[in-house]
Amino acid sequence: MPNGLVTAISEGNAIIVATTKDGQFSKTCEITVNKVYVTGVTLNKTRLNLDVGEREKLIATVLPANASNKAVIWTSNKPDYVSVSQDGIVTRHKYENSWNYTTITVTTVDYGYSARCEVYNK
Repeated sequence: MPNGLVTAISEGNAIIVATTKDGQFSKTCEITVNKVYVTGVTLNKTRLNLDVGEREKLIATVLPANASNKAVIWTSNKPDYVSVSQDGIVTRHKYENSWNYTTITVTTVDYGYSARCEVYNK
């Protein structure tokens, strides 16, 4: 192959060695792949209206798109009323007073950026 394509998979250092077919000549190149830091997180919705037993999936987008660690943690401030799984599925278990709402929060593992969605009775 006359040209080589190098693709970064994760942060760290690598040494690429190119050698001629006959093995007489070789050249090395050291490559450093830097960590891409998280700069924020967004949710596809900031408000939901759910009946008891209803579910809806929230989608978190970690920024930038090529961030090294896209891991997030989901929480509910009132899990008895509305819970959230670690893959963003929100479930209403029982009703709250009509003026109250539950807050679902997604937080990045790196640097603690967060976004929120308010869940109201339907």
